[in-house]
Order: sequence, then C-alpha cells, then structure tokens
Amino acid sequence: MQSRRGERTAIPAFSGCGAINIHESKRKLIHRSKLMSVIVPFVTNDPDIHFEVLTPLGFSVRVTRSYWELIVTIKHPVMAGRESDVREALQNPDEIRVSSIDAEVYLFYKAERAKRWVCAVAKHLNGDGFLITTFPTDAVKEGVRVWPT
Repeated sequence: MQSRRGERTAIPAFSGCGAINIHESKRKLIHRSKLMSVIVPFVTNDPDIHFEVLTPLGFSVRVTRSYWELIVTIKHPVMAGRESDVREALQNPDEIRVSSIDAEVYLFYKAERAKRWVCAVAKHLNGDGFLITTFPTDAVKEGVRVWPT
C-alpha cells in the first residue's frame, strides 16, 4: 500500500508477498489472496491472534490482526467491524459446505435475513484452521454440504 506521503508499505505478516498496492487489479489481488492462503498457516503462530473459534466440525479457525486488516481493507471492506458476525458464522453456522475447488476449504454460512448470509471461508490444513476470507452474500455457493448432515 502507499502511505499518504507516497511511500510503499507492506502488511507486516505478508511482507514476503511484497507490498500490496491498493490500486492493483482485482485479478492480481485474487492471485495474492490465493498465495496468502498458503502462507497463513506459517504465520498463525504469531502472538497477534485477532480471534480463534471452534467450529462444529471440531477444528479451530483463527485469524491474526494483520490478516483481518487485509480482509477489511483490501478484500472485503464491507466486513470492517463485523468480527462478531464472522465468529458466529464459524461457531454456529446454518450450513457448512466443502469448496468445489479445494477439499480442505470450508464455507460457513450464517443467515442475516431472508436471502442474505455471512460467509466465512476457512481452510483446515495439517490440523490448523485459518480464515481465508469473509463476505456477505445473497447466494450459497456450490459445493458439498457437510453440516448439518
């Protein structure tokens, strides 16, 4: 990102990915997001855990403060201040689906109102669970429903 003075800055936990420019194309941001979803398990031992919750599938999902900041400033700014909604979606979802692209990625849905959900996307890898992203949605995505059974 660029500071107001024009200096390039990087989100600290992801400095290995290079600085994130807020003017990057959506395609580049999606690519970085996929790269970061691989890196996150290696930085979650950071004492900077923003929150960690237990899911109905029996694994915990956590997110660091720096990664949460990335989500709410770059990926989905509409989720700023909605940590409690994300926790609720992970702890008490209405439905959980396995991603149709990656069997280690789960989509946790919690209804907000009619035809509107909060979706929390988490990866369970080598015993660790971490938040990839979260967003409001008007449709439950494809994938195999795994909870409730």
